[in-house]
Amino acid sequence: MGNLSNLEIQTIYQRLSETIAWCESRVDITKPETCFRSKELQPTIQIVWAQNHIQKNTIFERVANFRRAILFNSLNNRNVETTDLSLGRILVFEVDISLVDGAACTATNGFFDDDNTPPWDTWFAYLVPEIPASRDMLLSWIPNEFVPIIDYGIYVNPEECIYWLKEGELRKLFNQKNPRKYHDYLN
Repeated sequence: MGNLSNLEIQTIYQRLSETIAWCESRVDITKPETCFRSKELQPTIQIVWAQNHIQKNTIFERVANFRRAILFNSLNNRNVETTDLSLGRILVFEVDISLVDGAACTATNGFFDDDNTPPWDTWFAYLVPEIPASRDMLLSWIPNEFVPIIDYGIYVNPEECIYWLKEGELRKLFNQKNPRKYHDYLN
């Protein structure tokens, strides 16, 4: 992961915008288990069961690329413009330390699955650290309507593999001094 290039950062921002655009029309607080698990983007294998970084990244890339293609076609061959990032928060899932205990799933009425994985429609970045002792991170965008539910899922998660990304962590992650786009909504 280390120092991301400007192109990598732009790709992450673009995918975040695409994720927000995708999820905005699917928000249904009464259906946390299904509203962000579209059939079109469903992975063929759960990301926690992939054998290595390459397989996990391949699963993520498939979801991101299918979403981009569907959105591109629905927007008459235009890319998604940056959307209002204040409509949600960024969630981190450290894939490799999940105990697969189902606690967060139960606490959130199925928003997380039994593996603690957030729904695939919300994924916008998969980051692999350059430092061997560090952990992979799957980043998801969570609409504000779901923040209280997710807070409870985070609270009951014993291994702490799911948590909110804070502003300082985002700056460190992207190796930037002032990502103004995110300043107003990250803690």
